Amino acid sequence: TPGDDKDDDDDDAKARAVLAALGGNLTPPGDYDAFSDLLGREFALLPEDRDLVLMRHDLVLRDPGSRRRRLLSSTLEVVGDAAPGDSAMAKTVGLTAALTARLAFIDDGTPVPVPEGGLLLPTHPSIYPGLLAELAARGIAFDHQEVDLCDSD
Repeated sequence: TPGDDKDDDDDDAKARAVLAALGGNLTPPGDYDAFSDLLGREFALLPEDRDLVLMRHDLVLRDPGSRRRRLLSSTLEVVGDAAPGDSAMAKTVGLTAALTARLAFIDDGTPVPVPEGGLLLPTHPSIYPGLLAELAARGIAFDHQEVDLCDSD
């Protein structure tokens, strides 16, 4: 049953067995750390390797007042640099986090005043436009396309 400690113990034992079968050891303090250590060793990028981040969103919009339909597509493609350059993951995840943190502070290091207070998502209007502009200046931006669709009815 969910939340049952016995089920959690069984899951932990299964995870440890899989980790051991894959050659992982539990030297780091915890199963997640051990799994991360295993992934880092087994799937590390070689100097000549490059990674790729590819994301696509397709939306079909139908105008309720007419029969017009449109396909809106947004595509992001970021190719990582060969070593010692930045991976695509570093460019899209790490850089985004760093820029978000930088946008949260004024040049002198004081936090940007946020009327709402508390924690904000990076998509908050006080952060998002500046973040998108910073990323675009570094070549990280979605390509947007719109296509009219023929009506098949």
